[in-house]
Amino acid sequence: MNKEIIVFYHGLCRDGFTAAWAAWKKFGDEARYIPVIWSNLKEEKQLISVNGKEVYFLDYCPTRENLEPIIQEAKSVVVIDHHVSREEVVKSLPGSVYDKNHCGAVLAWQYFHPDKPVPQLCLYVEDSDLWNLKIQNSDSVLNYIDFKYSRNFTDWNRLAETMEKEQERNIFADQGKILVEYRRSVVDLIITQQGQIVDFEGYEVIAVNAPRYFRSEIGNQSAILKPPFGIVWSYTPEEISISLRGISDLDLTKLSGKYGGGGHIRAANFRLPLGSPLPWKVISPYDPNYHEK
Repeated sequence: MNKEIIVFYHGLCRDGFTAAWAAWKKFGDEARYIPVIWSNLKEEKQLISVNGKEVYFLDYCPTRENLEPIIQEAKSVVVIDHHVSREEVVKSLPGSVYDKNHCGAVLAWQYFHPDKPVPQLCLYVEDSDLWNLKIQNSDSVLNYIDFKYSRNFTDWNRLAETMEKEQERNIFADQGKILVEYRRSVVDLIITQQGQIVDFEGYEVIAVNAPRYFRSEIGNQSAILKPPFGIVWSYTPEEISISLRGISDLDLTKLSGKYGGGGHIRAANFRLPLGSPLPWKVISPYDPNYHEK
């Protein structure tokens, strides 16, 4: 069906999908919703023709090179994003929204529903996405959500309504605690079994070959074990995915940017073509007791 509104959003991302849900609450079936999986290697392949369309990018901003043709072709373009690596691009677009202090979901809700309070669901997503961790038991609640709810707009809408009730949030927290404990044990095991001490861009850090699903927890824990950041990498069917997670004020976008990537100051990512050498020198296997010596 040929729809006049196209909503691109950050795919494979809780924040990106929740931002898309905020748009769905306004447009419903009048819009087409397209997830864009971040990659510095194949972004343009995921961006369909937008001739004469009303276009939104949520929790995602293409490179300026890929965005310019869309601006020329579309009826209008609005980008709503919070990634530091795209700040300059977003701020250059009239009517677009950039704010590194809020996640994509909160920014999208505020844009599409300016007269309505931000839902608890968006606030919980933001607490995790920005790594604020200020809401009590937010990790337990979100782990339960990831386990129990499918990412489709109908289920997400039902979830948002449920999350407005404090009693239900408490139930989610209780149910999610065991999931959090299990994930932490898995994270520790993966780091112990798969971790290596490497030299990357002059920094001696822990690099772990692990599924992207655990990238934030493994990266953060690796950074705690051996500051200032951790590396989590994996093979996809088409690329090598490399994520950086930090616990200091070191701007990781400057490191990822050397390889065409982007992200946030403490959470960045880049992709390499399959077959590329890994961009670090392995020093030794990770010794889980080294920090005690």
